[in-house]
Amino acid sequence: MTTRIPKQIWQTYRTIELPAPAVSCVRSWRRLNQGWKYRLLDDCEVDAYVRTRGTEQEYQAFSNLPLGVMKADFWRYFVLLKEGGIYSDIDTVANDPAEHWIGDGTALVVGVENTREFFCQWTIAAPPNHPVLRIAIDLIVDRQYHDFDYRSKGAVHHLTGPKLWTDAIKQFLAFDGGPEVSTSQAERIQLNPELWAEQEMLIHPWNVLCSGAVSHLFASKRWHDLPGYDSWRMLRNRPDLIRAIS
Repeated sequence: MTTRIPKQIWQTYRTIELPAPAVSCVRSWRRLNQGWKYRLLDDCEVDAYVRTRGTEQEYQAFSNLPLGVMKADFWRYFVLLKEGGIYSDIDTVANDPAEHWIGDGTALVVGVENTREFFCQWTIAAPPNHPVLRIAIDLIVDRQYHDFDYRSKGAVHHLTGPKLWTDAIKQFLAFDGGPEVSTSQAERIQLNPELWAEQEMLIHPWNVLCSGAVSHLFASKRWHDLPGYDSWRMLRNRPDLIRAIS
């Protein structure tokens, strides 16, 4: 029997007290997907989820991650592995119902980032137990225990973020990139469906899960410079997005 994507939307934030624009983002997901269950977990609930559902090694790896954004990355792969559904960052806007972009609902659904280099992981849809999710968790554990330098440039990307996620997909597809070095490997994979169409995957071009069916506001991009999510004030300069989420 084919496993389908459960009608469940997962999101996380450090507390259950959301900034006003984040509330509007959440409303966009709930309004367009009224037949779906919705779960928002705070940091304490995320910790408890991994502790009770993961192995000792998985929870230790999760606990060792020094940044909240890294733990949120780990949890998105983990919760989809265990239960499936849609994970999307709290600063994303749903522009179309999920049924419009998850295909037949039986495959892992990902999109290419607007840089074309990586696969985005701020929005992922998956049936439970998809092997790419298992690979992602295992890569985090493996990289963490190989003298990883958390202070290095791109540490978050490499250990838990889009670079890690892209490497997991490439490993699943046995894609080595060929002899030439390319900064658009995610797009190269997407443009060659013979690599993935028969592999329980649906890969969208960059303009679907970045600015089409889903919009990512990148509100947390300057988390290290500003308290909380003050960068939500960027919305004041984006009236098109304000209209989209109001």
